[in-house]
Amino acid sequence: MGITGIEISLPSHTSYWVALFYLAIAASVLGFTAYLMLLARIGSAQAAYTTVLFPIVALTISTFVEGYEWSVLSVFGLCLALGGNIVMFAKPKIKPVLTPGPVKP
Repeated sequence: MGITGIEISLPSHTSYWVALFYLAIAASVLGFTAYLMLLARIGSAQAAYTTVLFPIVALTISTFVEGYEWSVLSVFGLCLALGGNIVMFAKPKIKPVLTPGPVKP
């Protein structure tokens, strides 16, 4: 029995367990392993650019598979997410001036 007094029970539907297994193994473990392999091959700077694609891919799949309906607010949110990624990955126009530290003998 839970804190609220409601009995806790595990679902018995096969679809629940298949979905849970997929999320735990395929989506999490295999996805993370694939990303680590990408990091090893091309480096962290280039692999970071994949995060720009995450919102686009997720919303595209959701549109076709789940029937997601776009609104002005969702387009605005996507633009904010992509804009944030562009700002984050943009190269700075001003290079920082490095001053040499004290030289130890």
